[in-house]
Amino acid sequence: MNFEIRFATSEDAANLNILYKSVAKTIGGIARLEKEITDVYILNFLNKALDNGLCLIIENPQKDNEIIAEIHCYKLGLKVFDHVLSELTIVVHPNFQN
Repeated sequence: MNFEIRFATSEDAANLNILYKSVAKTIGGIARLEKEITDVYILNFLNKALDNGLCLIIENPQKDNEIIAEIHCYKLGLKVFDHVLSELTIVVHPNFQN
């Protein structure tokens, strides 16, 4: 199966919310409960990663470019740690795990 990897944009927020909620339904899928996945949570990490880090999206082109995985990290903002990317999170849709 071929997947496409690209940099995230702010327009991905709604689809990231869907992905994160799908992953949160799986026990051990992510350290947040489904009800903790909010628009504010998604926009917070997405904006930090876009402004001062990295956010990559993996899409399934065979299914309307559905987001099936995401990875992000960003700088903490302290000068002493300016060389470090932190808050690394990786999520993979349950149908594509293993």
